[in-house]
Amino acid sequence: MRIEEFRPALEKAASRIGMEIHFGPGATQEALDACEQRLGVTFPVSVRRFYAAHDGLRVEAPSLVIRPLEELVLAPGGRLPFADFDFQHTVAFAMGAVNAAGEWDLVNAETGFQVTLTMASFWSNKVFAWVMRQRRIWAEEHLAGARMQVFLGRRT
Repeated sequence: MRIEEFRPALEKAASRIGMEIHFGPGATQEALDACEQRLGVTFPVSVRRFYAAHDGLRVEAPSLVIRPLEELVLAPGGRLPFADFDFQHTVAFAMGAVNAAGEWDLVNAETGFQVTLTMASFWSNKVFAWVMRQRRIWAEEHLAGARMQVFLGRRT
């Protein structure tokens, strides 16, 4: 899913079930550059693309917050926390190395579990898996459950 399709798709899904969502306005290139300079990093293209379209996102229930640029703070271990699920589970960019997709892995900030390889996969798949189905995308049991669904021939 292209970033231009993300907001309309999430708004449509939210309207069907009465979910309240709030998108931040897109960040300017200057704001993105300033954040990169403040953090001492260079964002992968898809991270810049997301924040240029939506500088933060908040879903009321089930709770999901994608932090705006001004709230991004480096954490120990080369991680950059950026999303909070269910008020207690944080997903971070693992900035130690660039992965096979040319991006930072997105990981559970506490356990290191790899959530996905790309920000585009995060916005087009993982956000919907949590918001629409409450799948615990930050945990290994989610992965095992998804594999079982594929094995059984069910849609995940």
